[in-house]
Amino acid sequence: MRDIHEIYNEAGKLHGHYCPGLAIGVRAAVEAEQILGCDCKTNKDLFCIYEKAACWLDGIQWVFNTSLGKGNIIANIQGEAAFNFYDAQTGKSVRLRYKSPDKGLSRPEMAEYILTGPFDELYEQGDVKFPCPSRG
Repeated sequence: MRDIHEIYNEAGKLHGHYCPGLAIGVRAAVEAEQILGCDCKTNKDLFCIYEKAACWLDGIQWVFNTSLGKGNIIANIQGEAAFNFYDAQTGKSVRLRYKSPDKGLSRPEMAEYILTGPFDELYEQGDVKFPCPSRG
């Protein structure tokens, strides 16, 4: 597996800067890839439904190989920093909700904590809220 810092640096080129929001998306997508047991670089049947738009979307798009143009990242705004990930090949799915831990850290320190901190402190893992999309 590639280093999460390398992935974050690559995603920052797409996003245009580096911030905790980008780190949230990168970490969520990396974790989803592991949970689902998929390969984001080769699997063309991956989807993400996000529940709130912010910087994390660029991190998710970079790691999970989704884009608006391909139609495999979709909004269903619920007001939470939560992401529903799907692998249509296997039928596996997972919802990750960012917990927003208040650590009193600077922005760069918080980004580092998000990238490397304990998963359970950062994200709540559960069942997806929506059925798996299909390409239309």
